[in-house]
Amino acid sequence: MNRAGCTLSFVVSMLVASSAFGQELPFVHYTVDSEVNPLPSAAVNEILIDSQGFLWFVIHSSGLFRYDGHRSEVYSSADGLPANSTIAMLEDQKGRLWVLTRHGLAALEKPLTDYLPNERLKFTTELQGISLVKVANSNESSLSVSPDGGIWVTTEVGAIRYSYD
Repeated sequence: MNRAGCTLSFVVSMLVASSAFGQELPFVHYTVDSEVNPLPSAAVNEILIDSQGFLWFVIHSSGLFRYDGHRSEVYSSADGLPANSTIAMLEDQKGRLWVLTRHGLAALEKPLTDYLPNERLKFTTELQGISLVKVANSNESSLSVSPDGGIWVTTEVGAIRYSYD
């Protein structure tokens, strides 16, 4: 096979492989006003894809926006978040979502796999009798997962580690 044939063969195989394994989202440029499922605000702090394949937007002033490729849901203080002004979000190794807001930390009441299809998620500010931190500053606060599965949250008063069974 000549060099041009090898190059063409490589390009075709890469195109086939990328279309077979890649996920194509139904939007290219997601804006507040231009979509069927519009974002509640353009101020997005973070984007996360959870273990169930949902796309989450951490919206600065409107809570959380969850999108499954067809429909969307907004989660706010009505769903157990301490405030609608969200800063950060992560999923721990056990499938529980954690959300940091300007008024503290919240976690899902149970792991994502324990919710039924179409069941609305519920957040809490207390896990296993322990109140989660109530103070956060968007400029100095963050969330991270440690290798052993613990959750670290930093605030202006210091760092706190959460672990649960």
